[in-house]
Amino acid sequence: MLSFGLVAIPVEIHTAIKSQHVSFHLLHASCGSRLKNRYLCPVCKEVVERDQLVRGYEVSKGEYVRFTDAELDTIEAEANNNIELKENVAPGVHSAEGGVNPTVALQPSTGLN
Repeated sequence: MLSFGLVAIPVEIHTAIKSQHVSFHLLHASCGSRLKNRYLCPVCKEVVERDQLVRGYEVSKGEYVRFTDAELDTIEAEANNNIELKENVAPGVHSAEGGVNPTVALQPSTGLN
């Protein structure tokens, strides 16, 4: 939704280019089977299962603040989906700071979502 004071215009954002990303899997050279990722704790010297993983943010070298999934969901819920329009740029013109992303295009929304 683009909003100009009391006027709100529904818009949709679409990528203007097709992704050319190619991804590969790691395979065992001798038998060709796909390898599994394992998380190894360097302190305990044991493989850590996915249900024992927690997220953490490094605040200083080796010191982390831990976050639960519920805390991260709360942080995400506080974020909004608004796009703030900073400046108008003529078509085909890009700012010197690279502020215009030529790979994204806006089009009017049908409002049927």
